[in-house]
Amino acid sequence: MTKLTREQLLQIIASARVKGEKPDPFSAYLSGVKLSEAEIRRARLSGADLSGMDLRQVDLIGANLSEADLSQADLRGANLCMANLCRANLARANLGEAKLIKTNFSQVNLKQGILNQANLGQANLNQANLKGAKLSRANLRQANLSSADFSQADLSNVDLSGADLRQANLKRANLTQANLGGANLSEARYDKGTIWPANFDPTRTGAIRED
Repeated sequence: MTKLTREQLLQIIASARVKGEKPDPFSAYLSGVKLSEAEIRRARLSGADLSGMDLRQVDLIGANLSEADLSQADLRGANLCMANLCRANLARANLGEAKLIKTNFSQVNLKQGILNQANLGQANLNQANLKGAKLSRANLRQANLSSADFSQADLSNVDLSGADLRQANLKRANLTQANLGGANLSEARYDKGTIWPANFDPTRTGAIRED
């Protein structure tokens, strides 16, 4: 896996925008092409090593980052709407206030990630690992969260209205003041450590308690 710097990534981004193509980070990196900095549109960065990189405010709309290593990357305020991060590693990454509408996070590793105030409306987090993640005040309206692991996650004040939480793991999750209106909790698992919103009765939702 090729390790890219922020400068090299942005050079690839600029090349793609000028040519109207999906850039290949590896061929550009190996050829030593020098390009000016710009935002990306639909960059092809599948499998790239971007771990620990400062990507604050970077525009990654529609980018293919499947299986990329973004562990501990700083993506605060980044725009990843409709991007593909299927099976990517985002462990301990910071996506606070990031724009993640309709983003594909299927099977992603977001363990202990920070997504406070991020917009994940209609995002796909099927089978995602969000154990211990911080999502306070995030928007997860109509998101696909089926079979996702939210154990020990902070979901306080999160908007989960209309979200699909079937078979999700909510053990020891904090859902204080979360909006669960219209959410599907069928076969979601919880335990005595799960903190539900005031006056919310999980037994009426089809959720399963496992202590």
